[in-house]
Amino acid sequence: MAEPFTVRRLKPYLLLCVLLLIMVYLNRNADDRPSRSSAEQEAFKTCEALVRQRAAFPSSVDVHYVTGMGSDLSGAGGKPRVAFNFDAKNAFGNMLPYQASCDFGSDPPSVIVTKR
Repeated sequence: MAEPFTVRRLKPYLLLCVLLLIMVYLNRNADDRPSRSSAEQEAFKTCEALVRQRAAFPSSVDVHYVTGMGSDLSGAGGKPRVAFNFDAKNAFGNMLPYQASCDFGSDPPSVIVTKR
């Protein structure tokens, strides 16, 4: 005789469906994600490297890639300006929140780091 329909029997299938939906969401096409120009991407990489050079503990710099990033091409000569949030250890070893902004309109680029 077949077991009656119960929620208990559905739990593994519901869990599987939820996991599949999460995987589909995380692996959506790159076209669905906001894109940046190659100049802006290069500016972010360069600014991150400059910030790491200035940090008391360069390996402690933790950039917030998903939130707290911005860029535009309105720097001098149409060069990119970028800003991002990050956490890093100060001279006493305490992890603190900071914001960096870099303007690539001048040579060398201007880098400003402030506490958030």
